[in-house]
Amino acid sequence: MDPTATHAAPITSDIDPTAADYVDEPSAALGKFLDATQLDARDRRALNTRRGLSDDTIDALRFRSGGHELGGALCAMRDSGAFTEQGLVDSGLFTRSDRGVAPNGIYLRPNVLIPYLDENGACRLIRPHKGGPKGHPAQVYAPRFASTSARRPVVMVEGEFGAAALRQLGVRAIAVPGVSSFAGVNFPRLVAWLTGHDVGEVVILFGREDKADPDKPGHKPNALSRYDTEYWAWRIATDLAAADIGAKVATFPIEWDANRAKVDADSALAAGRTREQFSEVIGDGVPPDDYLRAPSLG
Repeated sequence: MDPTATHAAPITSDIDPTAADYVDEPSAALGKFLDATQLDARDRRALNTRRGLSDDTIDALRFRSGGHELGGALCAMRDSGAFTEQGLVDSGLFTRSDRGVAPNGIYLRPNVLIPYLDENGACRLIRPHKGGPKGHPAQVYAPRFASTSARRPVVMVEGEFGAAALRQLGVRAIAVPGVSSFAGVNFPRLVAWLTGHDVGEVVILFGREDKADPDKPGHKPNALSRYDTEYWAWRIATDLAAADIGAKVATFPIEWDANRAKVDADSALAAGRTREQFSEVIGDGVPPDDYLRAPSLG
């Protein structure tokens, strides 16, 4: 999102996060769907090689493959009588029409399906990579995240595979589906989730990309639109601080990419970066006011 185009006012501590409507309920239909489906070999190889995820991580987080062949499993769930029509629609797996409920087409396309599992392994949402069921608000991806009274910071990244990568390294991590997903009107829902899980400090570690070089894939001709990721990292950190949650912003070294084009958590893991290297980057995070004074990240 271009920060010059947004009209959302900065969130401040005068908004009561306890009033946020944050849905965090597991769905029996989603659990049944996961039991009836699997991840195909091609998608598993891609998660291994492109994302750096081990088979143990992939299995623990229950990634699945979308595709037309899932139609049979979904119809069997619907026709079993085990779930109400409303329960099926609420799961996001089905949509309603004049003829009843039908499988949601977004799950019938080739894609990796990402379950949002709570600390007990129950599923709250299944989101196709870079998609999601209409009418379902963005949720915090916290793969089997256990609340703890320890005041260790939690790392927030963009994209579920990044959080999975950090979890594999033993880093407490959460993800948002997009850098601006929980800004503006959704921000109180983020605060509600963090406070509900005893998170007192967040380090925002969004991906870094060279959008200024016309020879790089992420090039943006408009200079004002090149720093959207940096803007939202600063914005969310500032708003979290105003909500009495400690917040810092950390930055990946662009040198972690051999082409100096783009770095994020999962690509860095796939490239062989270690927990010690990640820890150094996370430890170098700075408060949002200091982040504004940092040299250009272009």
